[in-house]
Amino acid sequence: MAKSGSVTIPETEPPYGWVVVASSHVVFILWTGFVKTIGVLLPSLMDFYHTDALALGWITASFCATNNIAAVFGSVLSILIGGRQVVILGGLMATSGLLLASISSSLYQFALALIFLTGSGFGMVMCVCKVHLGLYFNERLAFASSIVTMGVPVGLIIFPAFAELLRITYGIRGTLLILSALTMHLVACGALLRPSFGISSQQRGGNEGYALITSSETEKQSHPCHILRTHLAGLLDVKLLASVDMWMLIVCYTLASFVNDSWITFMVSNAVSKGFDDYVATTFSITAGCSAVIFSVLQGIIITRGIAGIRPVTAVATAIGSTALFLNPLLTSYSAILVAVVMYGISLAVLNPSFVTLAIETQGRERASKAFGWMGLFSGIFRLLFGFSTGLLRNITGYYNATFILLGAMLAIIIPTLFLDTLVSKMLEHRLALVKQR
Repeated sequence: MAKSGSVTIPETEPPYGWVVVASSHVVFILWTGFVKTIGVLLPSLMDFYHTDALALGWITASFCATNNIAAVFGSVLSILIGGRQVVILGGLMATSGLLLASISSSLYQFALALIFLTGSGFGMVMCVCKVHLGLYFNERLAFASSIVTMGVPVGLIIFPAFAELLRITYGIRGTLLILSALTMHLVACGALLRPSFGISSQQRGGNEGYALITSSETEKQSHPCHILRTHLAGLLDVKLLASVDMWMLIVCYTLASFVNDSWITFMVSNAVSKGFDDYVATTFSITAGCSAVIFSVLQGIIITRGIAGIRPVTAVATAIGSTALFLNPLLTSYSAILVAVVMYGISLAVLNPSFVTLAIETQGRERASKAFGWMGLFSGIFRLLFGFSTGLLRNITGYYNATFILLGAMLAIIIPTLFLDTLVSKMLEHRLALVKQR
């Protein structure tokens, strides 16, 4: 048996880990399906609630933000009560939010249900699912992460046409009701996440042992505020923020998730603005999804077999996706846009599993849940503060070209940031060598 901190990892990965992979894969399909369904319903929702695209766009950005921020709560709760219980709780929250949204009579009720229940519920579930990969996989971690996050492009392929069919057949309320029933499968996914062999008593909040303290420290440490502050700092593992590699992950994940969600939101509208009809524009999203599915498998095989390292592969995929976004203003023909969405599908396939794997490998399996929590928190805050920027550029210029150039620049920033911790480490080693020479 191999150990990482107090988490025990078996030398041979257990077969049940693939059940966890399948369960987590379904979670990512359902999340993407939820986001795409709301996107399909946007024109109908504007008429139904007598509102505009700006208000509904803010609601969409907000439930995506709470999805990220809720990772912190999912991380803490998984330590206190266990991952399976958190996923079941999050599944019930997400289902309840969609159920309430289906019967809401005002835009405020609709927004509150999706933002605080559905978005938060999915966020807790997705955090725990990513953590469980590190508990079951070692050598095949990259491959398992690729299969799990492949749920995003699979959702892009399945749900746009499915959601449109539901809207035509059952209307807005019926579509949301059926979506809530599908989301209830999160509870079943949680039931499959059985307590892992790799969780120690320390992770469950067990006794970490006792140390002698002096009488001068007794009064300070017995103060309720001090006890609460110390306990929260331990649960959140604030010391993670002191490491360069953690900030590398935070910056890269924040930018990548913002770009991916923005691309999913604006891709079809961008194609329509170039003169393509709705049906043809939808095929671009499906093509990107198919491209991402194929390259998700290839990425997992390449990294697992040691053909290339995870950071070089991620950097190359990011450069390809960034190039596709930068070229958007020049693309007007069907074939040119088709090539661009295939290129972006490569980055969509690689970035999500890469950051899951990097977080587990750089921070350790025992601290992975806290790392995902901090990554989600900063990503959510960034989305709340700057989520309006993409739509604002569209309103100012009248086109999506400036928006796509901004997204391409954000992806480009990820490339040097991926190697930031390695660069800082080499600089410190060089400085230490100079000091020793003196």
